[in-house]
Amino acid sequence: MTAVDRIEPRTFGASPGARRLAVIAFLYTLGVGGVVFVRSGRPDFIIREGESAAALGMIVPLFCITVALVVLGVRLAALTVDDSGVSWGMGLLAFRLRVAVIESCRVYRDAVAVTRRGRRFTWYVCARDYGPFPEVLAAFRRSRLPCLEDGGAAPLAARLQSYGLAIDFLLVVDALAVTAVFVAA
Repeated sequence: MTAVDRIEPRTFGASPGARRLAVIAFLYTLGVGGVVFVRSGRPDFIIREGESAAALGMIVPLFCITVALVVLGVRLAALTVDDSGVSWGMGLLAFRLRVAVIESCRVYRDAVAVTRRGRRFTWYVCARDYGPFPEVLAAFRRSRLPCLEDGGAAPLAARLQSYGLAIDFLLVVDALAVTAVFVAA
């Protein structure tokens, strides 16, 4: 294969709305959680409310900020497809399945199942998580990876691995939890 034959990598990410939600929720959780953390650590708060309430007022915001940070990282991560394999992540925090370890890429209408040799691992790239999905499907087809066309809907296992709605819901619950601690503290 020469440099002319190389397929240009295509990069995909979460929808702009999902990324915007992750950034806003992280900043909100960081701001409100930071205020609760500082307020809960003040000596007058500890004396008035007790050590248990102060500890809770410090641990819950840290947990919520950590969850929001992880979700932000997931939403900012990129999926890259080219003729050398498939990767997901950001910079050094990424993993890659090289073409040598990919047994097949089963292309469904709403997902792509990337299976490693030996079938120890199947990674589902779902339509809810990356967009625009028709371009994701086209990138897999152009990539010279071993693709098998299915055409139907992805199996239940694939749809359950789609994290999009779950982490958006988790962000909302996270923001509500840090708000509840803010109001209570």
